[in-house]
Parts: sequence; C-alpha cells; structure tokens
Amino acid sequence: MRKLILTATGLLCLAGGALLLNTSAGQERKAPTDDTPHRVGLIDIGYVFSKYDKLKFELEELRAEAKEEDDKLKAKVKRGNELQAQMKELSEGSPDYMTLETKITALFSDVETQTKVMRRQFQQKEAKLYHQVYLEIQDVVERFCDQHKFTVVIRFNRTDPNSSDPQRVQMLMNQPVVYHRGIDDISGGVVKYLNSRYGKSAGSDSKPIGKSPKKDNKVKPAGADDR
Repeated sequence: MRKLILTATGLLCLAGGALLLNTSAGQERKAPTDDTPHRVGLIDIGYVFSKYDKLKFELEELRAEAKEEDDKLKAKVKRGNELQAQMKELSEGSPDYMTLETKITALFSDVETQTKVMRRQFQQKEAKLYHQVYLEIQDVVERFCDQHKFTVVIRFNRTDPNSSDPQRVQMLMNQPVVYHRGIDDISGGVVKYLNSRYGKSAGSDSKPIGKSPKKDNKVKPAGADDR
C-alpha cells in the first residue's frame, strides 16, 4: 500500500510539472500585442511643397539672390565682349594686343569659375531649404498621426485618374496606391497647418520673414478639422 501511495504521488508531481511547463510555454508564446487598429494615411509631398507659403517665399528670395549674382556675371561677360571688340582694332601680336588678350582670357576664365561656384552654392542652399521643410512636414505628419490615429502614412501623387497627359498617366500607373478614401489624404490638412503656423510666426517674429525658423517643438496638435 505504501508503495502504491508513493507511486501515485510521483505521478501527480510529474503531471503538475508538465502542466507548469505547458503553462509557462503558453505564456511565452502569448506575447503582449498592440491592439491599435491600423489606419493608413496618404500625403502628396510635391503638393505640400508647392502650396507651403514659407517655401514659396524662401525660393523667391533664393532666386532673387541668384539673379543678382547672375547679373554681375553677365556684366563681366559684356565687358569681355567689349574688350574683344577693342582687340580687333589692334595689330595681332602687338604688345597692346597681347596685353588685352591676356586680360580677356583671365576675365572669361574667372567668369566660368564663378559660374560653377555660384551654381554649386545655390544648389546646396536649395537642397538645404527643401530638407528643412521636409523635416517640418514630418513633424506635422507625426502630430496628425497622434491626433487622428494614423499608424502609417504613405507618399503618393494626387494625379487625376481621368487625365490624358501621358506623363500623368504614367505616374498614376506607377504609384502603389490604387484606391483611397478622401479622408485618408492628409495633404490639404498639412498645408493648412503649416501655413497657419508660418503666418503666426511671421506676424509675431521681429526677424525678417525670409529667415528660416528652426523646427518648432512647441506647436499644439492639429485639430480634427485640419484634415
């Protein structure tokens, strides 16, 4: 009888141990999950760029600065052409001719170098401007996601499906978004929010509007009517 009791006790211990192992394994398999339902938003970055008042103003300033530098270079080219006309009146190989030729060569070489430097500098400025604005857009998109419970936002192009323009038709066929609801396109809301924030900062800031403000981390979340 004692032997039977010990055997039964041993079986119960084994069964309890197996149950404990199964329970532990089950708990490991059931890892905590985020039950937030997925909601996909869409944004046309090109559209936002084209409608953002700050970017339009800054690009106009940049183009005006580039035109000013370009006019200076054109004046040098004009001066070089005038010197070439004078050189034609001189005897080829004469001291005055050689001196003028050297001056003209140096002038056009300087213009070519300055043109390359100017283009590179303005390309860098333009790229920096677009990068800064893109970061601002990212910041606003993040706020829209928090406010309206988007879990992911995908870039797309607002292309008219009825357009007969070959380029637009090609864009339409190449983009990954085949169908979407209007309420999932946050492009207009992002533009409205950016312009509102820019207008307020331009009105209250004593600095010139053309100065690019730093990324604002104190902006209040967008309201539900901003979509």
